[in-house]
Amino acid sequence: EIENLFNIMRQLSEEGVSFIFISHKMPELFEICKTYFIMRDGNYVSQGNFKDIVESEITEMMIGHNLAEDSFDNKENYSKDKVVLSVKNFSSELFHDINFELHSGEIIAITGLQGSGREAIADALFGAEKYTGIIEIDGQAMKKDSKIINFMKRGVALVPRMRKERGIFNDLSIYDNMSMAFINTKLKKLLISDKDESERFVRQQAAMKIKVGNPNNPITSLSGGNQQKVILGRWLEADAGIMLFDNPTQGIDVGAKFEIYHLILELAKQGKGIIVFSAEFPEIYKVADRCLVLYKGEVMKEMNRDELNEKDVMMYSTGINTEVRADV
Repeated sequence: EIENLFNIMRQLSEEGVSFIFISHKMPELFEICKTYFIMRDGNYVSQGNFKDIVESEITEMMIGHNLAEDSFDNKENYSKDKVVLSVKNFSSELFHDINFELHSGEIIAITGLQGSGREAIADALFGAEKYTGIIEIDGQAMKKDSKIINFMKRGVALVPRMRKERGIFNDLSIYDNMSMAFINTKLKKLLISDKDESERFVRQQAAMKIKVGNPNNPITSLSGGNQQKVILGRWLEADAGIMLFDNPTQGIDVGAKFEIYHLILELAKQGKGIIVFSAEFPEIYKVADRCLVLYKGEVMKEMNRDELNEKDVMMYSTGINTEVRADV
């Protein structure tokens, strides 16, 4: 579909139509555009021709610092003695016989192409989809008919894919979006305190550098990256110990992506167990201690940090290894 769009744009360009293409997706920009104008925090930064620059230079101007300053090398610092989440014979209509343990401070990536069951696993681990098998949190099994609220109260959080449809409450303020998980799991009072809401927001705004004008405004007034930070802050205020990130950088700019990666690593340092569901290998490689590769709802391969490479991840996610075995 993208290529079809670009072909149409090229044809119209040859007929004299001009385009302004607003995006932060580098491969698309380099493929379809001739000149660039870079903005950051509402201010003009630079302009020029794409033929005279490389992707890393544009990225550095967009995020405001050198990429070499972004270190993602603090891996495998987790405690292998403390298991915070265990799934056994975990199955549904879309995935089959999934087994793994998540340790305190560990980051597991679960990847696979569309239809691999990746998204269904994320939903089921949060109680949003029916499943069979056993889910244990801190050694205690969840009841089979547990609802989302039961998972929330046991300290499971989901930063969902499709943020606009599944993550934010469009009609509510930034304050209310930030407080929603706390209100549902921790609030003991009859009424909601404006003072407490403000304190929760200020605390998370400082921790995650959320850029906002008036927190009484609707959450839709924020950029995608700042909306994602509010959703993350929502779960931190509920003191969640298990964080599920389903396609966490979908629809956010490159600068916010790097900030989200650092936040994920910082949460792991704090001892939280983290699962990142993603199809983007660069994202997986930046944060994961281990990676489970899915194909047609089954785990084709579990890869440790030192085994991770894009070629093998793609091979297992497309089921090439199963086809080879079948031919033999």
